[in-house]
Amino acid sequence: MAHVQELTCKSKNLEAELEKTSKKLLEVTAIAADEAEKCKSAKEVIKSLAAQLKEMAEKMPEGQTAIVNSSTVTGQNGSNLNQLSTESLSMSINSRLESNGISKGQTLSTGIKALNEKAEWVVQDEPGVYITLSTLPGGFNELKRVRFSRRHFTEAQAEKWWADFGAKVCERHKVKSTD
Repeated sequence: MAHVQELTCKSKNLEAELEKTSKKLLEVTAIAADEAEKCKSAKEVIKSLAAQLKEMAEKMPEGQTAIVNSSTVTGQNGSNLNQLSTESLSMSINSRLESNGISKGQTLSTGIKALNEKAEWVVQDEPGVYITLSTLPGGFNELKRVRFSRRHFTEAQAEKWWADFGAKVCERHKVKSTD
């Protein structure tokens, strides 16, 4: 009789545990379905952006090239889609240009904008340094923005890096400074 009660108790415990596990399985299945839908949406966005990038690259003037590093888009395992936006730090270019001998009166562009929007692209100058450029007439580029990855730079390190290497970056990417 005691053996029957013991087995009945074990059976009830196992049934309760099975019920809990079944509920967890349903929850995890729902989460997995939601994540799969998000992944599908993200892939569609990536395809769209890749098509736009390809179209922009085809429209670039002859002699101009855009450097595209796929790891800046997807990361090594595909999980870092937001790395550039969530782990980057924007810097004010004008104050840094002054430290490189370019006065406030000087600008990096001709000031003449085309009727159509200028094509812009991002170049990874070195690990953790991303510059946004647009095309100017005459084969020169306009420096729109410099971003530093928080993984590689603190704010102070980014400012020092720009002070040390900003002029070389402008020279390397044919950034025109007008007088």
